[in-house]
Amino acid sequence: MSAYRKLTGIAISLLLLVIASPAWGLDSLFVDIENANVIRNPDNNNDSRLILRFDMPELLDTNKHVTHAELRFRIDPNRQIDHPPRFILYPITLDWDIQDADWDSPWQEAGGDYVDSLSAMVHLDLDEITDMTIQISHLVQSFIRNDLPNNGFIVCQQGPETAPFDLVAIDDDNNLAQLAIYYSTLQPDE
Repeated sequence: MSAYRKLTGIAISLLLLVIASPAWGLDSLFVDIENANVIRNPDNNNDSRLILRFDMPELLDTNKHVTHAELRFRIDPNRQIDHPPRFILYPITLDWDIQDADWDSPWQEAGGDYVDSLSAMVHLDLDEITDMTIQISHLVQSFIRNDLPNNGFIVCQQGPETAPFDLVAIDDDNNLAQLAIYYSTLQPDE
């Protein structure tokens, strides 16, 4: 990852810490995600996808406005990639269980069922274990408002060159991903 991208990530994180202080009226919540896995296309090993499932905290209800939410995870590309793919995150449309999910099951479409009109994207150079962060505020807010059922996310690769990758724990507790949510509480109309 280039020094510019690392510096930009650090600057955004510091800004969020300042904004999330009580003086600004924002609260933060971190959801550790253990239900995550990589599924691979049996006909094309380079087609790997990440599936993640988590419960939305009860604290987040329709009186909360999400100002920023990001999904954080770490992947190992297992090889040098000359033309890095884009990683696109989509909400999954089908109820599923992490123990039973693979490329073909329980999906109606091989590789996962998802809403392709709602997405978030990140484009990173991958040549070593890489921390990924995808901004998903609009999707988390849709889950909270019940505009979209929370069936988790699928992260797909897109580009001229894709590669198999593995998911790597992000912390010592073996959490595979984390959802960071910064929000404010809406005041009722008087």
